[in-house]
Amino acid sequence: MIKYDIAGNWVTSELMRSIESKNCEIVPNYKFSKQKIDDMFHTEYLTGIKDDPTYENYFKREIVRDFKENFLTINEEPVNLR
Repeated sequence: MIKYDIAGNWVTSELMRSIESKNCEIVPNYKFSKQKIDDMFHTEYLTGIKDDPTYENYFKREIVRDFKENFLTINEEPVNLR
């Protein structure tokens, strides 16, 4: 049996499109710096990182895919709309 992830990729793409349509920016984690200061973490957004758009898009899709895998459920049974 061969398994294809076509539906999973479609759900990820639709979720990403939905998030971006609500003007929510998905920022990859490599664009942040985290430092521990007095038992607390200080997070700073790193500006000036020049990366390839495909590299950034890959990490954005990974964030959305991880969100999808942990928080969404899809019914595996056929839906009767009648």
